[in-house]
Amino acid sequence: MILKKDIGKAIKNAREKAGLTQESLAELINISPTFLRHIETGRKLPSVTTLYNLALELNMSVDEIFFQRQISSQFTLINIEKNLSEYSIQELALINLLIESVHKILGDKKDNI
Repeated sequence: MILKKDIGKAIKNAREKAGLTQESLAELINISPTFLRHIETGRKLPSVTTLYNLALELNMSVDEIFFQRQISSQFTLINIEKNLSEYSIQELALINLLIESVHKILGDKKDNI
């Protein structure tokens, strides 16, 4: 499920990465800085035209705006798999034990919250 806050966060992250202020980006795509602030905080959704202009100006695809969380997770998993491919079976067994220990610790913490 795509949430307005996720869309806003993706736009804000891309804007900051591009070194743009809300005011400068808003001016580039001909919207008010207040409206951009509302988009970035998830209070409002951009129109299709505004969404297209944001993607164009921020040099990103609309998919990256809508599915940033999923794309980020996929890249993380790909990087983990790439890193793990460099280890022997014995080393992977040790890494797996470490992961299980961390999972147990984090799971215990969640139960106590």
